[in-house]
Amino acid sequence: MAAFLQIKDRWRVQVRRKGHPSYNGTFATKAEAERWARSVEAQLDAGKRPEARNLIGNAYRVRDVISDYRRLRANSRPVADDSNEHYQLKRLAAHMGEKDSLTLATEDLIEFCRERAEDGAGPYTINMDIGKLGTVLRLVFGVKHLAIPDIVAQSRPALNHLGLIGGEGGASAVRTMMSFQAFWRGWPGSVARSMPMR
Repeated sequence: MAAFLQIKDRWRVQVRRKGHPSYNGTFATKAEAERWARSVEAQLDAGKRPEARNLIGNAYRVRDVISDYRRLRANSRPVADDSNEHYQLKRLAAHMGEKDSLTLATEDLIEFCRERAEDGAGPYTINMDIGKLGTVLRLVFGVKHLAIPDIVAQSRPALNHLGLIGGEGGASAVRTMMSFQAFWRGWPGSVARSMPMR
């Protein structure tokens, strides 16, 4: 059942159901609040989670999702202003801030990755940026109880196929293993001196 509360010239509504999170909205008129509450209740009655568009409104820009993420993190582990994560979030907001997070598509992520590549970022760095976007979306959407498909996970095969994202690379892993082997062979009393590592 919905509860309505008038605060100054706005109407606040809360829909609560056992076994579901509470859903809240603020509207200019009581009629809008009632219409919204009926829509949310109808979806709950049908056994569905309310659609994100009904909960958020017209658009939920990526820059707003990033701002909400920073606020959520401020309560537990704040994002330091000199951290790599801070700069990743700034890049994501600069490149994708105006896009509607509720309707992001693979094409949007391809465009972002190509822009980052033009800026000189390599596949590994772009992969880290895309991973951060996924983390931001999953955390904020989860807290807001929004049932949105994981567009980052859905887009990864296409981004990988196009060579826009990737790991550190095989050559780096081989160099690391070779330097470990050389270190181990030089260790005093090491069995590795007489036993080859493969």
